[in-house]
Amino acid sequence: MKQKIQIVILLLAAMGAGYLGGLLSQATRPASAQDAGNVERAKGFQLVDDAGKVRGEMALNTDGTPQLVLADPAGKNRIGMMVRQDGSPVLELRDATSKDRVVLDLTAEGTPSLALFSSGKKLRGLFYLADDGTPHLDMADAAVKMRLSMGLSDGNPALTLYDANENYRAALGLSANGSPHVVEWDAKGTKLWGQP
Repeated sequence: MKQKIQIVILLLAAMGAGYLGGLLSQATRPASAQDAGNVERAKGFQLVDDAGKVRGEMALNTDGTPQLVLADPAGKNRIGMMVRQDGSPVLELRDATSKDRVVLDLTAEGTPSLALFSSGKKLRGLFYLADDGTPHLDMADAAVKMRLSMGLSDGNPALTLYDANENYRAALGLSANGSPHVVEWDAKGTKLWGQP
């Protein structure tokens, strides 16, 4: 009789251990596609390194726009991504002082641009598509005055040079039939010479 009681206790203990093991395996199993309904919700998230320094942050700005910022080991923000209130996305690449140096932008209307900035946050180069899809490249001097512009005019390549006051001084291009043309202006905008 005593032996039967011990066997029953042993069986009950084994069943209890099996049940407990099953529960633990469910709690520690990796997430699956069936768990997709369980979504974590938060207004912000921080990614920290082993030293506890914030290296990334995803949050909502005060105006409600979402933003993602990634930092270097020194804690300087080096990459910023956001979606503006009008739905347009922007990507900012920053230098070691957290100043924007490259900005990739897409307007709400779908017009893309790539802007290049000096270390002093001055716009020095801009590559963009006009509303009609025509590509353009503009370059500025240290005073942020446009000095060179390249693009396609009616599908034909054109190069325009400007003086320090942003006045047209020279232009070079190709016409629709492939023949080149050159134009020169004085500082007042008067045409000095053109060929053809």
